[in-house]
Amino acid sequence: MKKTGWIRKAVLTVLTVLMLGLVTSASAAEIPADWDQLTITLTWMDEVNGQQIVNATPIYEQPGSFLVMIPQGVGLDGLYFDASYMLHENTQFYPAPGTVLMNVTDAYDQINEFTPYIEVFASEYPIPDYESAQQNAYAVFRLYISTYQGMPMIATPSPEPTPEPTPEPT
Repeated sequence: MKKTGWIRKAVLTVLTVLMLGLVTSASAAEIPADWDQLTITLTWMDEVNGQQIVNATPIYEQPGSFLVMIPQGVGLDGLYFDASYMLHENTQFYPAPGTVLMNVTDAYDQINEFTPYIEVFASEYPIPDYESAQQNAYAVFRLYISTYQGMPMIATPSPEPTPEPTPEPT
């Protein structure tokens, strides 16, 4: 009897942890209806020490995604990140505003499921590090940075296939 009770408790504990994980993941994955009101800007210094600022543009084909077009020749490492969400004054971001972005990969001419992007986490709580961002974010946005000298081709996500109903045996 003791072994059965222990196994039952272990199974219930595992199921509880899994359910909590699913709830956390689902809430972080949801994009607020006003997601396109988020303002993301990148700043850098040009060759004559002039400050250059570019705003990200919402990608409506991929809700929660933004695109920044950077001129070719600008180093992608060393861009300063900034974000604000007017209707959500107390939102904290990761990366934090003023952060210098490093190891940035150019999205170039395609925006699709394989294109590299920067995750921008939004939370109502302070976000000191990446792990906290993953745990406390109410939304995760995608920031694509491209040096392509035209509009990148943006893939529209294909809907998940719906399973065919299984006929009941007669």
